[in-house]
Amino acid sequence: MRVALIGCGEIGWLRAAALAETPDFRLTVASDIDVARGGALAQKFAAAFEKDWRAAL
Repeated sequence: MRVALIGCGEIGWLRAAALAETPDFRLTVASDIDVARGGALAQKFAAAFEKDWRAAL
């Protein structure tokens, strides 16, 4: 299942890490208004990044 993560703060990082360990789930896009924070999470988990959550969906 492909997953979009909206919000890349502390909880977002925990969710992304859990998704990475869960078979059949793949983080495909991360979204956050903070480009540096969201971009770092997206890069770490090999996902795309969108600043606007609507574009992520």
